[in-house]
Amino acid sequence: MPPLSDLSVLLPFLHLASAAQPSAPSPISAPLRSLPWASGKNSLNFLHTTDTHGWHAGHLQEPQYSADWGDYISFASHLHDRADADGSDLLLIDTGDRVEGNGLYDASDPKGYWTFNGIFEEQPIDVITSGNHELYLANTSRRESDVVVPAYRQDYIASNLDIRDLDADGQDAEFRPLAARYRKFTTKNNGIRILAFGFLFNFHNNANNTRVQPVQETLKEKWFQDALREENVDLFLVAGHVPVRESEEYDAVYRAIREVKWDTPIVFFGGHTHVRDFKRWENKAMGIESGRYLETIGFLSMQGLKGGGSGHEGGDVATEEDEQEDGEKKEATASTQRTKKSIQYSRMYIDNNLHSFHHHSNTTSDTFPTEHGRNVSAQIEHARQTLNLNQTYGCVPQTYWLNRAPYPSNNSLLSLLADRILPESFASYNTTASPSAKNPDINPNTADHHHNNHKPSIILTNTGALRFDLFKGPFTLDSTFLISPFTSGFRMIRDVPFSAADRVLGLLNSEGPILRREREDGLGFGGSEMERAVREGLVRAMAPQRGFAGRGEENAEEEKKKGGLENNSGRKGGGGGGGGQIPLLPTNDNPSSDIGREQPHVSLPQKENGDDHPPTTSVPGYTTHDDLGAAGDDTLHVPIRFFDVPNCVGSRVFFPNTTTTTLLESPEQQQTPPSPSPSLSPSPSSSPDKVDLVYNAFIEPWILSALEFLGEGYEKKDTEVAFGGKTMTDVVGGWVERTWGCEDGEGDGEA
Repeated sequence: MPPLSDLSVLLPFLHLASAAQPSAPSPISAPLRSLPWASGKNSLNFLHTTDTHGWHAGHLQEPQYSADWGDYISFASHLHDRADADGSDLLLIDTGDRVEGNGLYDASDPKGYWTFNGIFEEQPIDVITSGNHELYLANTSRRESDVVVPAYRQDYIASNLDIRDLDADGQDAEFRPLAARYRKFTTKNNGIRILAFGFLFNFHNNANNTRVQPVQETLKEKWFQDALREENVDLFLVAGHVPVRESEEYDAVYRAIREVKWDTPIVFFGGHTHVRDFKRWENKAMGIESGRYLETIGFLSMQGLKGGGSGHEGGDVATEEDEQEDGEKKEATASTQRTKKSIQYSRMYIDNNLHSFHHHSNTTSDTFPTEHGRNVSAQIEHARQTLNLNQTYGCVPQTYWLNRAPYPSNNSLLSLLADRILPESFASYNTTASPSAKNPDINPNTADHHHNNHKPSIILTNTGALRFDLFKGPFTLDSTFLISPFTSGFRMIRDVPFSAADRVLGLLNSEGPILRREREDGLGFGGSEMERAVREGLVRAMAPQRGFAGRGEENAEEEKKKGGLENNSGRKGGGGGGGGQIPLLPTNDNPSSDIGREQPHVSLPQKENGDDHPPTTSVPGYTTHDDLGAAGDDTLHVPIRFFDVPNCVGSRVFFPNTTTTTLLESPEQQQTPPSPSPSLSPSPSSSPDKVDLVYNAFIEPWILSALEFLGEGYEKKDTEVAFGGKTMTDVVGGWVERTWGCEDGEGDGEA
């Protein structure tokens, strides 16, 4: 575990918050389930975080997720005390994507200066791994290697990840492991011998100073096969930035372990898909995934383990039902007739707030904060003040939802983006932008010069360019990073025939011929951004996270036929099938078919784990159904209604015979495949011959492929910078500042 710095010396003059950030809203005292803590001998408990993306100050506009990283440190400390008192053990796990997505991380120079300077690394973690976001930029991965890995030393595991440093001449050195390939250790109280691995999914879009070996290839390495054969292992712990559900990587790891150790328990910790989920491979191999953005603290417990490497001899004989239930594992588990010792797995998804923390640690507002936790909370407050994250640019008149409102609608952030933010920002920029004495800040090397500044233009963006909701109230510097932390700007192709440009949006939202052709032509030939996107699931990243991958309405209907769903608003408990918090937005093979349609949601179970009459609550939140049933959320939530959205939205600017901006008029126009009739034009007579096609740079490979499919052969060299190099973060922040002022006193204080 890392050494703990003396923050009381570093921060003598800071206000020490009693808990959470001073501006954090108080959580609602909602009904809570009891923590399924495993007490006593042969018991092991875990706390799990993943995909925190810089949200270590907590959610300052959402009371149910308002605890900060210092509160988590206090919470873990109390649970460590509980484990020591009752003879059990507690381990902490983090599975990556700690960076990018919050002003606390993104607003500093270098990025992450404060996150990894007296905040994150103050939490002792027993197994920590990298995510893909640690690898996109060379500077980020170098900081991970130079700062985070040394802080956690042997606790940081990188089973399939290498990095290369710069030599004395500034040239790339040879690749080396980012951290240890695996770790073997023994728990404090029970002497449980654990062999731990740390994987990243088969990621290919990393910077060139890192290398990710495919998991399936790593499993063939001699070091891995030798590790599997080590003696006196009581538990295999597999942590990684890998989804637990429908994961070829984790399925391969499971099979590899079972080929050598048929009966040793396995526990998996996953990440990447931003969902609450629990996966059962078989009776002694299960895994948890614990959400996103520090909304969730995952808890998992195991009872019935043996300490001291004593093995798992004896116990219950596997029943015929067990064998049938484990059917698909029989090839990997050749010895299914042998005896098996029962291991009890339990899980809980803890809402990250003080109400939950007090309840599960049996503390009060007076007894909960530890000195260490308070100091870290103070460091977070100091960092936010130093970064001026409370600087207010405007005040939002109402809340706009990314996917909790149908698109299009008056409450949809995507409607606001397409109807006003993009077209008005583009119109404003192209009316005023030219490098001159009146505009000295515009760089003539990056400014996009229109021969006609009012030339008809179509603007397209992937909806995944927005990361979070836009809440009513002050819009601050921090808000800009929460809404869109991405650094890609906008690009433009000039003078595209309108007949082709007008059909690009339909192609992008149909996910039909373009992506199908890329799969057929690109895979296996290496190198292209489109190939990487298809292979790594970045196609799904074009749209906001729809939740658990692959579980769309067609899957829900299939479960319903099997008896897994009672109706569209409830599920049977007791496990089997499910996955991910419900309701969530599916990633369908053809998501456009469900745009604007409400996804199935779940009513709270009436009876599970002794919960005969769960109290009602008015607190909205996740209602998770996973392989252990529907009682995993610690807070009894009212289900939130989520809606599917298109991959991309579009706007038109400076079209003839229209107002300044003319937009798509219906969701059907954005989701259907291209047709001979223009999808963006009110009538052929008002359509220009050519337009400038402007788009978010992230989707450039798709734009070029769509145009090629439509018979227009453009290449990257034909594109240029648009919006003067502004990012989506700049565009949204600038529009709010120009458009929404604050009433007297409204913009004071924290967002």
